[in-house]
Amino acid sequence: DTAVVPESSAPVRDTDRRAPLRAANAAYTIFTSGSTGRPKGVTVSHRSVLNRLRWGLAAFPLGAGDTVILKTPYTFDVSVPELVAPLLAGARMFIARDGGHADPEYLIDVLAGRGITSVHFVPAMLAVFLDVVDEQRLAALRGLRYVFASGEALAPTLARRARDIWPWAGLHDLFGPTEAAVEVSHADLAAEAARLVLVKQSQRVRLARHLAEVCAVEDALLFVPRRDENALAVLTTMLGLQRRVKRAAEQHVRIG
Repeated sequence: DTAVVPESSAPVRDTDRRAPLRAANAAYTIFTSGSTGRPKGVTVSHRSVLNRLRWGLAAFPLGAGDTVILKTPYTFDVSVPELVAPLLAGARMFIARDGGHADPEYLIDVLAGRGITSVHFVPAMLAVFLDVVDEQRLAALRGLRYVFASGEALAPTLARRARDIWPWAGLHDLFGPTEAAVEVSHADLAAEAARLVLVKQSQRVRLARHLAEVCAVEDALLFVPRRDENALAVLTTMLGLQRRVKRAAEQHVRIG
């Protein structure tokens, strides 16, 4: 293979750009319909993305011994930490083949053969993966450190099953609208298994309080942080989500 050598490894400066780069500038625009039911473009700033990435690397450290699988299509914002976090941390990244995220047999081959230590699943795909792949092959993934789930509600039965198969790996349930830069709440389901409270009506895992507490406040969702310096208030009236508050509150309820 021929190595590609960059012309310069020096940082890109404002003088090299057409205009100065500021934290409030747009990092990307992704189209989503998850929070309102109607397709819309959501533009996220560099400040917001960097805040999410810094938190993620502080909560889930990566190093030279880690390999992160990039299997989420880049039209879904969960791909952002899969793509950027290993580059920031000096970890390895394996790029799955097109459509590989929906092929359980391909995924198990990659997870085992490439020594993947961090993987993300939409809960529906996690359920299919655990159903289709032989349990002995699943249990052989001793190198797994982080298993992430987001994009939809994670059923308690599925969370328990994943914990039973990979008791050595962290199981992390993440939630957040695209407007808030990928995720805004996190539950460590391995460390806090004894604290899980099940929502009997919907049978969904309630989210914990590490990154932000999520509360329903009349006609708005308010994300109440633990620390004032990390204050994050996202009102649905600002995001155009007011018509979906009840639905969101029913699916994702905080625990005290």
